[in-house]
Amino acid sequence: MAGLVFGICMPLFSKVVTRTPAAAQLHQIFEDSWDEDMRRSPVWASMLGDHRFNDQWQNLSGAAFAQRSEQNTAVLKRLESIDLERLSEADRVNYELFFQAYSERAAAAEHPTHLMPISQRGGIQTLDETGDRLGLQSVQDFEDWLARLEQIDVLMDQTIDLMTQGIEQGYVPPKITMGRVPAQIEKQLV
Repeated sequence: MAGLVFGICMPLFSKVVTRTPAAAQLHQIFEDSWDEDMRRSPVWASMLGDHRFNDQWQNLSGAAFAQRSEQNTAVLKRLESIDLERLSEADRVNYELFFQAYSERAAAAEHPTHLMPISQRGGIQTLDETGDRLGLQSVQDFEDWLARLEQIDVLMDQTIDLMTQGIEQGYVPPKITMGRVPAQIEKQLV
């Protein structure tokens, strides 16, 4: 009987991953960063099947952008504390790719492109497409969508604030790229 139990449980134990402390630290950073990305981008999270934030929009406030920048820097500091010599070759590759991605995020924060929240590719004027992309199916999906819609005024106010700051600071999209936006806005007028 013990042999049978051992034989049944062996495949379960063979899937257990043992990691060095450095690898465990790295993978914890991956998990923490993924969770933070999902929290910061709730619509994207919903599209990926993570329903924890289904009733929220992305926070576009100035404070939220400052916090994102601080969090990106904190992730880089956490990554720098890892002993690369203690990582497997695969984990070193993942480390380098992840470090590069967060370095690019930190560098991008120096250029306030968030002050141009509307483009021909998206913005509040294309939110009507979001419901289709989410693939609403359950009652909870629809209730979450209604909760999001109840907060749309905050999202619009934040977008207007960002655009106003962008104009004041000289960050506006090129005129030619905005050619489709008036028609997108007109679709929203009922």
